[in-house]
Amino acid sequence: MKKVQYLFYTFFALLLSISPLQAQLFEDFESTSKLGYAGGTATFETGTWFLEDALNRSDGSGDLKNGSYSVRIREGFLRMDFDKTNGVNELSFLAGNSSFSGDGNGKIQVYYSTDGGNNWIAAGNEISVTDN
Repeated sequence: MKKVQYLFYTFFALLLSISPLQAQLFEDFESTSKLGYAGGTATFETGTWFLEDALNRSDGSGDLKNGSYSVRIREGFLRMDFDKTNGVNELSFLAGNSSFSGDGNGKIQVYYSTDGGNNWIAAGNEISVTDN
């Protein structure tokens, strides 16, 4: 798998739901900024998230956005640092390759944990990111 050095994902519609009768978790990453790529946490509307080799900002003119902010990931990851009561049934997000650094062939792998984040299980196959 080709590693992509400046892959920009825009996670602006993360929707986790159990069923129509149970509460949904929606995060648009609009409530705060994390300006550097060094690993660290940021607290958004839904809780604390850990961003590794990733940032969240509103001033990237080449970043894909739905609103003001974009999560930009180079070769790192974005992780919820909290549990979703009763688990997850559906996950939705939007992602795209960089529109200003010439990157392409990005890949996303979704993982889940059933033990508070101690162990992670791949949820399906890698997803190829298409150009925006």
